[in-house]
Amino acid sequence: SARFKHHLAQELGVVPEDIDAHVLGQHDQAMFPVWSRVRAGPRRSIREFSPSIRKRVVHLTRAIGHNIRRMVGMAARYAPAIAMVQTIAALHSTTPRLIPSSAVLDGEYGLCDVAIGVPVRVSRRESRIEVWDLDGASRNCLRRGAETIRKNLAKVGAVPGR
Repeated sequence: SARFKHHLAQELGVVPEDIDAHVLGQHDQAMFPVWSRVRAGPRRSIREFSPSIRKRVVHLTRAIGHNIRRMVGMAARYAPAIAMVQTIAALHSTTPRLIPSSAVLDGEYGLCDVAIGVPVRVSRRESRIEVWDLDGASRNCLRRGAETIRKNLAKVGAVPGR
């Protein structure tokens, strides 16, 4: 979600902190933005993002992780570190904060026993997965991502279960 916000901010000429946007699903090529929830500041909504901007931002968001691994030889660590700091801060706060997190699903989004990127509301008092109304294409991306994760786990002999 941090890379997605960064590229949206560049397109719109604002700072990433002014963007409220989330990417869900499996990391890298299978991740998908939840366009219906994208906001840039208090007034700008999804309708202002043309199909060409959407396509370019998604491509850049997906490609940058691959480029970092290719150039550096490892995945980026900055964005996950930020997410960890945000999670820790939220756990010390009484005000819930929405954080994209890899969480083990138990029926949410129609999936069970798989950890995948979803919105999680976190505070000192609660930690719960939020279930958003996703369009058909987004639901399919999430399901395909979960299938890929399960296949990869099976390859290394790790079988999720209760």
